[in-house]
Amino acid sequence: MAVLRQVPARASRAELQHRGYSKGLFEFHGGERPRDYNMYFNRRSEVWGVMRDWFHNGSVEIPDDPELEVDLTGPEYGFSSKNQIQLERKVDMKRRGFASPDLGDCLAMTFAVDIAFRSQHTSQLVYQFPSPNAWMGY
Repeated sequence: MAVLRQVPARASRAELQHRGYSKGLFEFHGGERPRDYNMYFNRRSEVWGVMRDWFHNGSVEIPDDPELEVDLTGPEYGFSSKNQIQLERKVDMKRRGFASPDLGDCLAMTFAVDIAFRSQHTSQLVYQFPSPNAWMGY
């Protein structure tokens, strides 16, 4: 599965399809309407919120990477006029001296797609031994 970001993603999508990755590609548009419109301002705010919940609700292990740490802790949030959670814009982060949180966005985008787990059917082999048809010929 790959989640691709917005407009530049069109070229990336074509390149990935050319390399044989035709299934499991999802485009992500952070400015789109969120699934939970009452809670979040846009889709980007929503996936960051889902990621935040994931950190708070489970035993999570991520790499001890200083750049990822800055990316995850750099963006601030506020509330829209409709009281929706709104993640800080990248332009505003730049004014505060922070770079675009690319690694944080990549991790957050992994929460943009719901994944259904496949049930793994495991057949149980039942051996009847000794058997007249057994290889050792008992």
